[in-house]
Amino acid sequence: MTVLKRAGFNIRKWSTKFEEALKHVSTADRETSDVVDINLENTVKALGLQWIPRDDIFTFTVKLPYISANETVTKRIITSNSARLFDPLGWIQSIIIVSKIFIQRLWLQKLDWDKPVPDQLKIE
Repeated sequence: MTVLKRAGFNIRKWSTKFEEALKHVSTADRETSDVVDINLENTVKALGLQWIPRDDIFTFTVKLPYISANETVTKRIITSNSARLFDPLGWIQSIIIVSKIFIQRLWLQKLDWDKPVPDQLKIE
């Protein structure tokens, strides 16, 4: 932590389930004033993902709008939904790359932004 401060990085909103680690962090720089209670169902959000302290796991939540079967799917809708996948740490890049490859295939079709996607691509 002192190395980061010397480099000019003032890290805020620290959160941990280890009391020893928080001894060196001022109360103002903590996410909560206490050590995270691992018995509660609370989550801590950071960098587009959620940490569940009780299980010590990270989760991702992506809110995609519902698209009905008879709704027109366009390049604009697909690109917009793909952009909702935020992963600065690269943990789900194997999933994100599939959407990026699909968008490349859409560009190769030379579709307009609001033109319906061909049925062959819609199935994928």
